[in-house]
Amino acid sequence: MVSETDSLALVSNQPKNAKSAIIQKLSKQWPLTPKQLTHAVQREYGMDITYQAVHKALLELEKEKVLSKEDSQWKLNPEWLKQHHTFVEKAIQHYQGKKNHYSIDLNKTEPQYFEFDSFTDFCVETANLIGNKILCKNGEIAIVIMEYGYWSFKFKFEHLQVLLQLMLSAPKSVNFIRKITPFGKWIQEQYRRVGAVTKENGAKIDIDEDLILQGNWIIEIQFSPKSKKIIEHYWNKWKSLEDGYREFGLKEEPKMEIRVKITKNIELANFMRKQFDKYLQEGK
Repeated sequence: MVSETDSLALVSNQPKNAKSAIIQKLSKQWPLTPKQLTHAVQREYGMDITYQAVHKALLELEKEKVLSKEDSQWKLNPEWLKQHHTFVEKAIQHYQGKKNHYSIDLNKTEPQYFEFDSFTDFCVETANLIGNKILCKNGEIAIVIMEYGYWSFKFKFEHLQVLLQLMLSAPKSVNFIRKITPFGKWIQEQYRRVGAVTKENGAKIDIDEDLILQGNWIIEIQFSPKSKKIIEHYWNKWKSLEDGYREFGLKEEPKMEIRVKITKNIELANFMRKQFDKYLQEGK
C-alpha cells in the first residue's frame, strides 16, 4: 500500500516518473487504455518511455490500490482518492490551527472531520456549536447520546453560561447517558437544572459511539480507548464540581484523542430522530 507521503509525491504538479505522470493524466481524463496513457506520458510529459514500462507501472499502481481497472481501461481508485483527500484535509486543519475548534462549511454534504486533544475544548466548542444555532437557525431539539456525560476538566464559571445558552436555544433537548457513574449523576442533575430531558436508561440504546442529532446534521464522536479510560477514571472518582477543581485547578488536564465527524444528511437524520422518538415513547 502506498504511504501518505508517497501519495503526495505521486500527485506532484511536475511528474518525475511514469507513475506520477499516469496519475496526473487520469486526474484530468478517464478511463484510458494503456496505449492512450503511453502516448500521453510521452507527448504531454516528455518522457522517453515504452508501452511495456507504462503497463508495468499500471500493474504496480493497481497492486498499491491507487488505480482500478474496468475492462481494458484504467482510472483512479475512488477509495485511494478519498483517503488522500482526508489526509490533506487533516493536514490543512493542523496548519491552519483548526485543531480543538470547529470550522464548518454549511453547504458541504460530505463528512467534515475535526480533532480535539483537550476534553475541555471539546465540551465548550460542542456546546457552543449547538447553542449558537450554527447548524440550524431554528434551534431544533438536540438529541445527545453520551457514554459518560460531558463536563469540562478545566471548568470555568463562564461555562455555565454556555450551558444555559445551549438550553435556551434548544429547549427540551434530550440527553442519554449510557454508563452511570458518580460524577455522571451529578452532571445529569446540572443538565436537568437548565431544562434538559435526561434519560438514565441510555444503556439500552445500541450505539457504541457518542452521537448528536440536530436539524439535518449528525455529529459522531469517537474517543480513543485511552481517552475513554481517562474519563471513566475521573467520572468514577469524582462526585461533585469541587473534586474536579482539586484535580485540575492548578495543573494541566490530560491529553485526549477525540475525533468528530459532522455530516449533513436530511434523510438519515430524520430516520434516526424517529427511532429515538419511538424509544422515548416506549420509555414513558
